[in-house]
Amino acid sequence: MRRHNVKSTLFKSVGYYMDEKILEVEFRETGEVWQYSPFPQLAYKKFVNSISLDDFFISRIRNKYKEQLIDNKINIPNKETSL
Repeated sequence: MRRHNVKSTLFKSVGYYMDEKILEVEFRETGEVWQYSPFPQLAYKKFVNSISLDDFFISRIRNKYKEQLIDNKINIPNKETSL
């Protein structure tokens, strides 16, 4: 799935599978990728056009659709140490 970067505290990127009606989000802090389904296209449009993606997600998406963890990578920045 192709996701696009978003301005959000919770999310790094979001995307939508129109044929399968699946919302896909990548969480900024953990790097986890979750899918939510069946997610209507109109709801996706409302989500990406909302004033706050975070508030919309918490109030209208989380725990209201089937959730599936797709990728549980944790983003840990490379830290260089000098000896």
